[in-house]
Amino acid sequence: MKLHFIYSIILAIAFTSFAGAQVRTDSTNSVVEAFPVTEVAPEFIGGNEAMYRFIVMNLKYPATARKEKIQGSVIVSFMVETDGSISEPTILKSVNKACDNEVLRIVKLMPNWKPAMQGGKPVRAKFALPVSFRVSERSRSTY
Repeated sequence: MKLHFIYSIILAIAFTSFAGAQVRTDSTNSVVEAFPVTEVAPEFIGGNEAMYRFIVMNLKYPATARKEKIQGSVIVSFMVETDGSISEPTILKSVNKACDNEVLRIVKLMPNWKPAMQGGKPVRAKFALPVSFRVSERSRSTY
């Protein structure tokens, strides 16, 4: 019997909105508000399944974390801007630096989303995405 380690990346697809509006200014010093709850939430083009495929295809379990069997969920927050671009990715919950950096790398690679809508107009919205790293052991017998 041979013991094999199977490394898997599990993405928990769940978005969480944050209470409290975020305020910043744009290049013209106009106040730009991020809505805590919107009528229509921002969406990855193609939906959650497309986002899951994008992340699975691009995310690499960091070798150091895999070797040390580091597991856990990294939670990253980011803004979805009115044009659908992603900005301000921030780690809210860390697993380790290598996993955190990998999640930030993936978020920065994401294509534009459909922006959140409020009153029929696109608005900024802040969301969190948990990405879980898991190392599982599976035994197999060889014949």
